[in-house]
Amino acid sequence: MSEKYYIATRPRLNENHSVHKENCPFLPENGKRIYLGLFSDPHDALNEGKRHYSSSHNCLFCSKKKETKLKDLVFAEISEISNLLTSERVSVSRENTFLCCVN
Repeated sequence: MSEKYYIATRPRLNENHSVHKENCPFLPENGKRIYLGLFSDPHDALNEGKRHYSSSHNCLFCSKKKETKLKDLVFAEISEISNLLTSERVSVSRENTFLCCVN
């Protein structure tokens, strides 16, 4: 089954642009995304996204397997952000991590 995919025009803190499915809760609003097309495989959508931005990655929420729990993905996102913040010598706090997730 094919689904509509979009890529965010604004990069995340790690300078990667996220590729999202149409029904993703983290899909940016109109004007902050580019329609990539209909794809039955997320890897095909990612390849199309890389034609727009070479530093593209699939959204963790969109590409999760059904048996993966959302809390594991959220922890992975926070862990990734914490590593980035620490490497950039930015203080890590609950507030900073939340703001990064909202980015």
